Amino acid sequence: MWLAYATDIVSAHQQVWGDLTLAPTNLLKLGFASMLVIFLHELGHAFTLKHFGGIVPEIGLLFMCFMPGMYTNTSDQYCLVKRQQRMLVVAAGVIVQVVIWALALWLLLASPPQSLMQQNSYLLMSAALLTVALNLNPLNAFDGYHLLVAMTGINNLRKRSLEFYFDLLRRQPSPEKTSDQAILAIYAPLSIIYTMFVLGYMLWLVGNWIWEFLPGISAFSYF
Repeated sequence: MWLAYATDIVSAHQQVWGDLTLAPTNLLKLGFASMLVIFLHELGHAFTLKHFGGIVPEIGLLFMCFMPGMYTNTSDQYCLVKRQQRMLVVAAGVIVQVVIWALALWLLLASPPQSLMQQNSYLLMSAALLTVALNLNPLNAFDGYHLLVAMTGINNLRKRSLEFYFDLLRRQPSPEKTSDQAILAIYAPLSIIYTMFVLGYMLWLVGNWIWEFLPGISAFSYF
């Protein structure tokens, strides 16, 4: 059964990305599908916080790296007494994304082979999966990070983990609790390595783009 599912997914993948003439259009569709998933993701945060009696002062549109996105102000979650409630508010968006992924997978498997429905459901499934992977990474300042904060009870985890090492370098006693020090000691180096990797990758992409278009730019400036 699972082999048949895998065959359908591979077939949809080849249909979407196999034809290079359709790839730009499908990439645009993937972008719109991602925006839809993120919109529903943010509504998940908002309605969960409202369910527990919290206040959602604003929800709106933002741009990250020139890409549109959504945001929800859930700062009122810190007024919730129970840690489980705070964790559910943070995790609600990812739960919504997993539900979307499951529904998209069901639509893909129920769609006729090589159909437009199969293609679009695959794109929606891919958008949900990609955004879940991005959101759950605790080294990004997204849901994974805030979920880790809610689970550990260490507010401002990133800042405090760096300050923990600064205290070590200055040979000063850390004000952090002994039970928190192991988490702080692990998070800081992982965060630094990840940030350097992301920045290096972005510089590599920009460098490749400049190198690719440099001959054309040079020829244009010559004339």
